[in-house]
Amino acid sequence: MSDRTTEPAFADPATAQVSRPSAEPLPWKGPVGEENTRLLLVVHAESIYRRYGPDVAVDSGLSARGWEQASALARWLAQYETVHHLVSGPQLRSRLTAQSIGQALGLPVVEAPHLPSADLPFPHEPTAETLDALLGQMDLEALHQALSSILRGHGGQTVALVTSPVTVAGILRLLAESPRTRFWIEHATISELCLCHGAWYLRGLNRREHLPHVPRAPLPEMLSDRTSQEEVEELQAIRRLYNRVAQIHPPLPEPEHEKVIGEIALHMLEGQERGRVLVVGSGLGWLVQHLAGRPFREVLGVDVSPMMLERAELDRLRLQDAERAARMGFRLAAAQDLPFAEQTFDWAVLPLLLHHTRGAERILAEARRVLRPGGKLLLIEIAAPEDPVHRATHNAIEGRRNPTHVAIRSAEEWHSRLGALGFLVERERMVSVEYRVDRWLDELAVDEETRDAVCTMLEASMETDAAGLHVRLRNGELVFEKQLVFLRAVR
Repeated sequence: MSDRTTEPAFADPATAQVSRPSAEPLPWKGPVGEENTRLLLVVHAESIYRRYGPDVAVDSGLSARGWEQASALARWLAQYETVHHLVSGPQLRSRLTAQSIGQALGLPVVEAPHLPSADLPFPHEPTAETLDALLGQMDLEALHQALSSILRGHGGQTVALVTSPVTVAGILRLLAESPRTRFWIEHATISELCLCHGAWYLRGLNRREHLPHVPRAPLPEMLSDRTSQEEVEELQAIRRLYNRVAQIHPPLPEPEHEKVIGEIALHMLEGQERGRVLVVGSGLGWLVQHLAGRPFREVLGVDVSPMMLERAELDRLRLQDAERAARMGFRLAAAQDLPFAEQTFDWAVLPLLLHHTRGAERILAEARRVLRPGGKLLLIEIAAPEDPVHRATHNAIEGRRNPTHVAIRSAEEWHSRLGALGFLVERERMVSVEYRVDRWLDELAVDEETRDAVCTMLEASMETDAAGLHVRLRNGELVFEKQLVFLRAVR
């Protein structure tokens, strides 16, 4: 008969072989069912640097594939694990991955700013020499202290640490206490350590069962149970279209109409430069860049398209203005379910987003939820003309160019909807913005059939101005004007 106690022998994880590493290598297999403390070492998802290399900054956000991986990590952990404490390393790629996981688990993310890592990312095919060189850059004593601090007070719990492959390799090396033991760590994987009766056991290395062989759309996991099937289908169509657009044509310079919208938005936001701004439906990030030119504390863009976020992050990293770039950030999120706590932002900006949905009220309500009391919403939308023929023709043209277009609405309709949700409109501005047709079509990388059809529709409306767009030829180029309404409303 064993004299082993049937009660868990809880040890302080900060003092069990982390603070005093054993001279023996870490066992590869430990007893099942008797773990006191579990440490999940979660490697961040693929970063922009990992995808594009030294042309961009090492401390970069996630690639499109990285956002898919982060969603898969979050989905798997939420389904199969009970995590009590979620910690992130200081790198941007780790923080973004941890935020996705925290959203799925309903846990806050605690940043560990002193968790060391190497300056260079983990190589695609590491050798013993490259691994030793990377780990040689790390301060193992500082790593030991940081890990002890992370684990302290969490005996008997599961701690998930989101960090770099190099840091995971360093932790395993630290516990293995053998310079001849090397660990090859993959991106977006989970390794598991368990503390049992004062000793650490390696239960899993580079677990990848959560990662799909074929990238999946993260939409269902991003949305709450309140999301209707119609909203899911809308978002899937938007994600498909803008992922394709971001992939099939080279980066374009910012068009003139985007610059006009950015300047007017800046003017409408005057007086609130020290706050936090959320741009919902940020696309390629042009408006986020405009707003970050002012000394806002943070300008955060969210979008449902991972590829758009990848392109926006690349542009952020290539900015010459380091202070502006530091104020910018991006998250993968649906406008219907923003991954932020209530009363988080001073401004919410919705730029030309709501004409893509039948559920505008849901999006506006989400924007109101994340605004602080007295916070302000800036709604930018196409203003529908009063004339029903103009409105129908304009809708037809927009829908032919962009299959995710739903409907344009009048300024009066937006006033009514905002008021019904508890917003008080304090300022309105109507602006006529000129669009060059070729560039407008290039932005969506439309095929030749669509280009010809849209141009034909615009030209047919010229004589009687059937769409109310004032279509005309200027120096052989087709141009038109849209009426945009800017509404500033207080929560």
